[in-house]
Amino acid sequence: MQLLSFFSLLSCIDLSKQTEETEQDIVLDVLFVIDNSASMVEETSALGLHVASFLSSLDGVDLQLGITTTSVDISVGATAGLDPGEAGLLLGTPSIITGTKSQAQENIQRNLLCDSVYWDSEMMALENQDVDYVCGEEPEFISVQYLDCLCGVNEWENTPGSGQEEPLEAALLALCRGSDDPPEVCYDEISGFASSESETNEGFIREDSDVVVIFLGDEGDSSRRLNHGDADPSIYETAFEQFGKSITFFGMGPNIEVADTATTMRCNDGGATEYGALRIKKLSNRSGGSYFPLAVEEGDCVLGPIGDYLDDISDSITD
Repeated sequence: MQLLSFFSLLSCIDLSKQTEETEQDIVLDVLFVIDNSASMVEETSALGLHVASFLSSLDGVDLQLGITTTSVDISVGATAGLDPGEAGLLLGTPSIITGTKSQAQENIQRNLLCDSVYWDSEMMALENQDVDYVCGEEPEFISVQYLDCLCGVNEWENTPGSGQEEPLEAALLALCRGSDDPPEVCYDEISGFASSESETNEGFIREDSDVVVIFLGDEGDSSRRLNHGDADPSIYETAFEQFGKSITFFGMGPNIEVADTATTMRCNDGGATEYGALRIKKLSNRSGGSYFPLAVEEGDCVLGPIGDYLDDISDSITD
């Protein structure tokens, strides 16, 4: 799928039926776990633009947002050697996004589009120029000029993420780093997490909050606590339960359907395995969340309606 244009921002969800008291009672810490490999340009870009409507739909909610990536394939026990986005560290500046709606929108778009996406600079230079773009305008498509305005000149050039996607482990480590008293699972030999790494995402997981984790990736999960071929995420469900919090998962991932007689994958451009996709889908559904296909068939395979998915998520978590 080639990125030709941005999706138009969807209209905000009307929360007028909620009382002010109900809105203020909702305290959410939202973690986006992003596959930052080279195949994810279109998907992450769409998320970055549609997140404005997501924030609008949560206006009045006591909200914090953070972003990490699916990359965990480095030694976890030395925080000083990690880059933001690795092994559950939040990325971007500021890494914990709060503030007014307009401030939060700009910050999360910058963190997603400037820090989470691997842009092919040669392709961008050849195909994505908009010499008439003026900083501050709503862009019609992703251009070098728009990214230079948002991120700083050439500051959007990143290295691609790991080919070993571990969204479940990354989410677990992000919560471990955000907790002022991480549970025992954070310190086992599998994670390599050390006591010195407690609160390296300081302030992200609040005592009175509910947690929402949103996965975005086209390869499914290959996290280290599960054996190759194992589609059951129960090990991770048990690990997340140790935090003693309400944690709801939502997945935007490979298009996989499960029937009584067969499992079918469609539009599998990312080369996902069935078991890897099912881990995310099962964890999402079991937690009370939802799972959405990133690619859908409309004659050819096209990107799914990311904005609609975010609207569905906001409806679910504010009900």
